[in-house]
Amino acid sequence: MRLLAASLGRLPAGADRRASIEHLAHTDRLVFDFLAEEVLNQQEPELKAFLLQTAILAELTPALCQAVTGRADAAVLLDELYRRNLFLVAVDEAGKQKRASLPGASAPLHPRTYRYHDLFAEFLRHRLQQEMPERISDLHRRAAQAESDPTRAVAHYLAAARWSEAAALIEQVGAEISARGYLDTPSRWINALPIPVQESRPRLNQYLAVCAWQKDRLTEAQSLLEQARQGFKAAGDARGQGEMLANLAHLALHQAEWERSAALADRALTHPAPPHIQAQLLMGRAVQKLNSGDWTGGERDFKTAVDLIQTSEELDLLSLLTTNLEPAFAFLPGSLEGILRQKGVQPSPG
Repeated sequence: MRLLAASLGRLPAGADRRASIEHLAHTDRLVFDFLAEEVLNQQEPELKAFLLQTAILAELTPALCQAVTGRADAAVLLDELYRRNLFLVAVDEAGKQKRASLPGASAPLHPRTYRYHDLFAEFLRHRLQQEMPERISDLHRRAAQAESDPTRAVAHYLAAARWSEAAALIEQVGAEISARGYLDTPSRWINALPIPVQESRPRLNQYLAVCAWQKDRLTEAQSLLEQARQGFKAAGDARGQGEMLANLAHLALHQAEWERSAALADRALTHPAPPHIQAQLLMGRAVQKLNSGDWTGGERDFKTAVDLIQTSEELDLLSLLTTNLEPAFAFLPGSLEGILRQKGVQPSPG
């Protein structure tokens, strides 16, 4: 094993060295762990502690390492680790591998961001669990508070069992992440929380409902939205209740349950809600009334929705929502298309 460790250090090129590491890892994990143990045990106690404590980080920057370890010389230590070729890789701003460290290599010109080789990071985390189990929760808490990437911050809060902080951050970023199509991520986070924490935050049930809805699990989505509504009701949050009723109305419409959708929309409109939600409810209800021959009621809802559009700062979003409904209102007084043109919005063709 010592001969292998020595030969690894004598390899002339970075690519050859990386290939040898990968070969050892794939042929015998115990061999790699032994080599990593050799490397770790050769370090000074302070540097060894730095390696173990920063192993929880996906990427290593001076600021993050200082926050986790409390060491003001974190930048110097990172450069030292990089020069010593301790399974450290420099990454660029986009998080892509730039170059592996070589003996005697100078520090990268770009801002110093590194990551440990995946297998070495796993080895370090295992040793951290063995040697400093009482420190792990606090290390993750520190990392979460210093992390600028909210997805990594949530992961650290969960690892630290800081449930309240994790839930609050999920509420902040869950909608945006779900909108980007990463449906499994917020679901995984929320399901990692204790049940009492989930039940105390109805917004989390809403995110789970959105994920279930997008995956066409409509019965599950309906149940989760109703749980969220009940949670908002228990908290005295009328606005949250209105949003959940609006979502339930839209879901019922999606399931072709016209009467139920209309009843839910009626209930939702008795609660405070953002203008775009109110306009969507009114437009949907107007379409149903027109389809059933209630032209007076349809025109009334249409006019109320248009009034909201004209006074709302969310005009672009509202026009997008109403564009698909334009044909249903073509024969009503004060055509929606004409009103949108007056507001400087060009309706979509068709």
